Amino acid sequence: MSADRASDTPHRAASSGGWMDWETILDQVDALSDQYEEDVLSLRREIHGDPELSFQEFRTADRVKKALESLGLTPRCGIAGTGIVADLQGAGPGHTLLLRADMDALPLEEENDLPFRSRNEGVMHACGHDVHTANLVGVARILCQLREQWNGTVRFVFQPAEERGGGGREMIREGILDDIPIDASIALHTMATLPPGHFSLGWNNVTSFSDRFVIRVKGRKSHSSQPQKGVDAIAIAANVVTGVNTLLLKDIDPMERATYSIGQIKGGTAPNIVAGEVEMVGMMRNVTDETRQVLRRRIEEVAKGIAAAYGGEAEFQFFEGYAAVRNDPQLTDFVARTIEECAPRWLKGIGPEQSGEACLVREQRPILGAEDYGFYTQQVPSCFYRVATGDHAPAHSAQFFVEEPYIKLCTRSMAALALRYLREY
Repeated sequence: MSADRASDTPHRAASSGGWMDWETILDQVDALSDQYEEDVLSLRREIHGDPELSFQEFRTADRVKKALESLGLTPRCGIAGTGIVADLQGAGPGHTLLLRADMDALPLEEENDLPFRSRNEGVMHACGHDVHTANLVGVARILCQLREQWNGTVRFVFQPAEERGGGGREMIREGILDDIPIDASIALHTMATLPPGHFSLGWNNVTSFSDRFVIRVKGRKSHSSQPQKGVDAIAIAANVVTGVNTLLLKDIDPMERATYSIGQIKGGTAPNIVAGEVEMVGMMRNVTDETRQVLRRRIEEVAKGIAAAYGGEAEFQFFEGYAAVRNDPQLTDFVARTIEECAPRWLKGIGPEQSGEACLVREQRPILGAEDYGFYTQQVPSCFYRVATGDHAPAHSAQFFVEEPYIKLCTRSMAALALRYLREY
């Protein structure tokens, strides 16, 4: 929420011909989330039992399409392959809020003993995207029912390939942020590192840029009995690894969060041959674009300089990966305030009662993991929050498990956040 938008005069209930007061709206959200809970769980179980990998979410997308059409919406399908966008208009003109869910699964064999466990060999929803997708359909149901109680437009985005391929980036390239002005964006993610019933929220940069790089060292082959006739690419590569490992100590502010690793080295043809070429593949993770550019520049300079000093050459290639998720401070303040005020009532009938302050964990520093929602946040004032839905096993593991009652916590929170934003701005 940019400063100029935040200062706009809020839409008032009186101007909308009899809007319900906020407490009544919250009661309605609770009641409708109860009413639609079985629909959400049924869709989630269908998707969980039939998971699909990145850019292959055809059956998942078809389920989403049919669910949206049943609400009277007109989804646009096939964006970036399997992505879906649907718009819902409120009672009058106002801001546009984008709500996003991801649909893809991971290449894992599920080990959970569930009646709706994955039927697809080697594919599993091990990161909660089945929950995200079914939840957003549930949120759409609630907002449709209450559409006379808010102004503006909600854009529902169901995207492919968050895990592998940057489906969010591809949907943005196909114009989902361009055809209408998007004022703000909100997304949630399940969380397995806190007891269920908690929310986690950070300000400013909350995840990292994640990029791949390749260094190709070129020397000159020779027989090991005549090393003077060759240029040992393996020896050069070893010195490059040592050289670039000093960059975090000397080139990056120690208060910044950045890291990189060289995870693959390939080179050499035989034990008695001086290697003529070595390829190194690595990943770098940076919270800010400033450190990202420093590392990109300095790794290339060090690799080329060391190779030249030993009589060889080095080529450097940089492959841009996921953008860091940046939570807009003002929008995040709004989300935090709403969570603290409403979380105790959202938890009724789901989990142990506790204060709103206890429910919300304020993240003190960003993580170095990647999330392609970052592509949205680099262009639109956004907020990405996490909902603890079960801490049995970490995400991306074959035992990852979501406690189903807490899915309703996702539905209640996202619906309430959307309603409050569209009523007040």
